[in-house]
Amino acid sequence: MKKIEVLEWGLQHIAANYKMGASTEDLQSEAEGCIYVTEEHPDVSPAPVNDVQMLCDDLGIDRAYMKTSEFGIEVTLDWQWPETIGQEEYTPTGHEMWKRFGVEIGS
Repeated sequence: MKKIEVLEWGLQHIAANYKMGASTEDLQSEAEGCIYVTEEHPDVSPAPVNDVQMLCDDLGIDRAYMKTSEFGIEVTLDWQWPETIGQEEYTPTGHEMWKRFGVEIGS
């Protein structure tokens, strides 16, 4: 999978793990994606923030591109990232601490 696809899948996966919502439809075109609070998970606790930080670290995305607010966690990439680094193939390390154990990336 390409890094942009892993980022999209990862944000959705993390959101589902915490019963939060995810918006990833603008990653390719606008270089923006987010995880947002829901009634089931009405605040931004440290656990999903840490998971998004680890996901960004694994993909080589500087944490400066990540913003946390009371509404969620937003990743706003450099406008070139989706077309350059985002098109590189992602090589799993086996140490992806941001995903559930036993789940294959992209599944």
